[in-house]
Amino acid sequence: QPAAVAPQHCGRIHSRPPLGEMGIDIEAGGRVKSKTRVTSSQNPYIRLLCKLYKFLSRRTDSKFNKVILKRLNMTRKSKPPLSLQKLAK
Repeated sequence: QPAAVAPQHCGRIHSRPPLGEMGIDIEAGGRVKSKTRVTSSQNPYIRLLCKLYKFLSRRTDSKFNKVILKRLNMTRKSKPPLSLQKLAK
């Protein structure tokens, strides 16, 4: 008869990795989800302009439409001044 074998540990060692190695791998897929800002204005004309320029910026390759949409959705605090001369170009 073979000699009786004593039961052994399953082989896993339960220890924590060093503190610098813990956490989620953010680089692999990104964890930051950012929603595009929508205007909080109750003005129906501004809302219609936003809808129009959202459509135009998506369906055309014009950079102008994208800039106007971005400006319509900006907060009043972060809107830079815009000259009419630059807009007319």
